[in-house]
Amino acid sequence: MDLEAELFFPIGNSSPALRQTAKANAVCRRCDVVQACLRWAIDSLQDTGLWGGLSAGVPPALNPPEALPPPPARPTQHAPPPR
Repeated sequence: MDLEAELFFPIGNSSPALRQTAKANAVCRRCDVVQACLRWAIDSLQDTGLWGGLSAGVPPALNPPEALPPPPARPTQHAPPPR
């Protein structure tokens, strides 16, 4: 795809920004790496732009849960042995 990166960074919530967001989301719906993109944005704490079809910085509770990939496995932390 030959797209300008600015498409994924709308400014504000005016009508033009909402149209830009809709266009960016349409691109995400056709993208083969949408889940990897979203996971990268979550892991790297992106707070601007659209990543994996969702707006960065928006709490997951406000985004559709089915759009989120499963969280990475976290190692279990064990308590130190008693002395």
